[in-house]
Amino acid sequence: MSAIGPNYRTSAFLPSGAATVTAGAKSVPNESFAALLGGSADAPPPPDSKAPPSKLDQQELSHLLFGDAYDPVTKTVRAVKLVQLAEQRAAEFAQLFQMKLAVAGIDPTTPVEFSIARDGSLEVSGHPEAERIRDLLESDPALVAECRAVCGQSQHAAAAMLGAAYVRDWHAATTDQTRNAVWTRYRGLMTEMSNMAGSRLVVGPTGATSLALQFVKDRGFA
Repeated sequence: MSAIGPNYRTSAFLPSGAATVTAGAKSVPNESFAALLGGSADAPPPPDSKAPPSKLDQQELSHLLFGDAYDPVTKTVRAVKLVQLAEQRAAEFAQLFQMKLAVAGIDPTTPVEFSIARDGSLEVSGHPEAERIRDLLESDPALVAECRAVCGQSQHAAAAMLGAAYVRDWHAATTDQTRNAVWTRYRGLMTEMSNMAGSRLVVGPTGATSLALQFVKDRGFA
């Protein structure tokens, strides 16, 4: 397994009180979702931003984090839209990456797996020419940045789907016992998804598959 630097911690967070997360058409408050994820982390400002996220108002920050998935009218984040945007970006990256492989003379028919390590570096595995792919990526920082962004965005979208389902089920529970059972179930699912899938992205000739998104789909959440 090869790692591509420089180190960079990919993360996203929910602005407290700024929006709610929706699963389908139903809105759910985001505070419990953030708690389920275990807290928040800093997100870098966009290159053209003149103010750090801490100085943006809540609506601007929500749009910065969630793009078209954020509805400024209802102040909700549509989890389904987050998944759609993540899959669209992953598909576009797969096309670009396949083209780069072909130009470099690397077999594009064998899937390549990417993931973000704990230190933020991009790891490459699953391909017999992984070292050549690593060299290709190191010569193309923009490609590395896009790959890392796709991995992180896909994992974020998967967590949003689980988080929205959790809060919906928590509010539907009628007793403390059932609410505790809901918490236990979804906390376990979050942990399982993180351990099994994390930020892993498999790119092949037919497109890109986020293992985190596949995890939630296999369990009926997307």
